[in-house]
Parts: sequence; C-alpha cells; structure tokens
Amino acid sequence: MKKLLSLVLALCLILSLASVSALAEGGKTVLKVSNYAVLESNYTKFWEDVETGFEAAYPEYDLVYVTSEYSQTPNTVITAAGAEDYCDAMFGELSWVSTLAYAFEPVNDVLTPELIGEFDATILDSCVFDGECYAIPYYVSPFILYYNKDLLAEAGVQVPTNYSELAAACEKLAQLKSPITGNAVVPFGQTTASVAISGTSLTAFIYNFGGDVLDLETGKMSIDNEGFTEALTCLKSLYDAGYMTANQKLKELRQSFANGELAMYYDQSWGFSGVSGINPDAAAFTASAPALSGGNGSGQSVLNAGVFMVSNKNGNAEGVNKFIEYVTSDEVNGHYILDIAAGWSAKTAPMEVQAVLEGATGSQGNLKAVPMIETLNDLNLELDTLAQNVTLNGMSVEDAIQAFKDSAAYQEIGE
Repeated sequence: MKKLLSLVLALCLILSLASVSALAEGGKTVLKVSNYAVLESNYTKFWEDVETGFEAAYPEYDLVYVTSEYSQTPNTVITAAGAEDYCDAMFGELSWVSTLAYAFEPVNDVLTPELIGEFDATILDSCVFDGECYAIPYYVSPFILYYNKDLLAEAGVQVPTNYSELAAACEKLAQLKSPITGNAVVPFGQTTASVAISGTSLTAFIYNFGGDVLDLETGKMSIDNEGFTEALTCLKSLYDAGYMTANQKLKELRQSFANGELAMYYDQSWGFSGVSGINPDAAAFTASAPALSGGNGSGQSVLNAGVFMVSNKNGNAEGVNKFIEYVTSDEVNGHYILDIAAGWSAKTAPMEVQAVLEGATGSQGNLKAVPMIETLNDLNLELDTLAQNVTLNGMSVEDAIQAFKDSAAYQEIGE
C-alpha cells in the first residue's frame, strides 16, 4: 500500500513522523492522519479507497496514514506529540479523547461552523472534554438489544421494552435449547468482565434506569440515586434467577449469540460483525431493539463511536476541513456504515443503515453523556467489580455499593 508508515516502536514513530514532510512531491501538502484501522484486514481496502478518492478530489494534497496497532495507538501518538511531531487528524475511539486532547485541538478551533453544523448536537455533546468538543464522530452506536427472532418466537414472547417484560420473557426463554448446538439457552446477556468496555456498558445499563454515575457538571462521583441502585438490583435478580451468566466479555456473548445459545444481549451496533463472522447465517435470526427502560428511566444509553480528532498544529486547517468533509460525506460515510461496519451516522441528515439495525433506529438520539475524565478507564474497571460482586460473588447491593465507594478509583475521583 502506497505511503503506508508502519510503526512498531515509539522511536520508529517519531523518526517516521519527522521525515514525513519529505514525502511531498510536486509542491503537494502532506496531510498526516493517524489511523490504526488501515492495518485491520476488514477495513484496509476502505481506507485505501479513501486515500485514493481524497487525493483524486484534492490533488494538491498527499494523504499519508500514520499507523500502529490498535492498542498501541494512544501511546505512539502521545510519544510523537511529546516530540512536537503532530498528526493533522486521527481516527480512533471516543474513549481516547481525554488522554489525547493535548495532542489535538477543539473542533471549533479547526473546522468551519458550517461543517460542524452538519452533525447532531446531542451526539457532539458526548465528545466534550474540559468544556470543549474534541471529536467528530464517524459512526456511532448506543448499547442496543440484539435478540434472536427464532428463539423469541419459539418461546411465544414479544420483544421486551422494559425490565419487567424482560424478566417475564426470560422465564420462558430459559426453557429452550439452542437449535444449533443443543445446549441450554441463556435468556439475557450483559457484559460484566474486567475490561473497560464492560464498565461503559454497565454505565449504559444504569442510565437505562435514569441513574447517574458521574455528575455531568463536576465530573465527580454521583451514585446516591434511585436509578443506580435499581440497576444493580435488577442485575442481581437476573443473575440469581439463572437468566444470565456473569463475568462475560462482549466477544464471549457474541460467540454464544452466534451459536443460538443466547436469546438477547446488549452490544454496540458493530458487534454484529463479530457475530456474523462466527456464524454467517446469523443475519437470518438476528434483529435489534432499543435499550430497555427501567424504573423512572427512559432507556437512555451512552455513546460509543469511532471518531476523528483534528489539529491545526501543522498549519493545515484547510486540508483538515477538506478531509473531514470528504470522509464524512454521504457517499463515503454512507458506504462505511452500510457495507463495512454496522452503525449510524452522526449527521443530522439520515443515512441508510444495515437491516439488522432497523429495529433500534432512534436509539442514537436517546443518549446521556459520560463526563470525560482521565481516570475513566479505572472507574469502568471498578464498575465491573461492582457488578461481579452483586452477581458472581453474591454480595448484597448495599454491601457492594459500599465496597465500590471504598475503592481507590472512587476515592480518587471524589464526590
């Protein structure tokens, strides 16, 4: 692949970035875009086509992907920024924003108001760090409910809309066997494993009940609310009834769902790619629905997104605007969410989505922001421990909450 900078060590990254300017030919302006996804086989061709298409549309620019493996990208970008070698844009995770903000700039300082105005304001609210929006979402998803249409039909139950209906449906679904493996069906899946994304999913579960975890204004802990307690009580009751398994990662839930051994579970929209990768026939029995509501909540969720962070530190604001406009266009972005990764566009103008997501459309507007704090990953891991305590470890909700309050992550953030 032309102009691909493959970076393994941080030192190699610094040296490569320092020499990128030499790649410009014929007076072209080099536009450096950090993009881990170029190295992932499912996405390589898409991003190669973006490179080719952008350069054809804007021949005055030389688009260069600065790449590193997914888990190493934040560290390599941080190392390069420390040496004042900046990328003009970066494709990455929303959860990286608070860590990498200093290496980039608020979108309002780089992109035109007209371009920013094409994106949904509610979605942009979830990209705020230190009072400023630091990212443009490329594809988005709340946690939605995937369900097996065939299993629900066999059990004679409707798709639940709230947690009371879920419990009733689980009672019938628990009597079934997988038509694929013959193993018992687990009615419901909620990830609680000790990984940061599970903590994000648990925050969404709490939001379903109208609860809080962090105060949106101060970023401090705020769990003494009815919704927080109700969510944990529901989680414990589902586990104690045998309707869910504990300590499961999303990839394990996807495996079970693909095998017809899990009737319903929460996942991001793009999680279906993992399901269909295991079982190509899964599209025939898979459908989606919005997150359930509980207590006084309305089923609100958190935003998960692949995002672009941007910078004018190299004086390339004009090129950055052209690149973001190109890559988020209806043609390019629409192709991505329809054919590459299941998700929704962050733009106000609707785009067609994969058929499996149609039942959950609208969920991307029922969001509640999570404050961007630097210790968010640590907090997410403590939320995982809290969920494991009320399920796997058999603790009461009251005792588990107190243990959560006593944790180092909770104490560091403060109330």
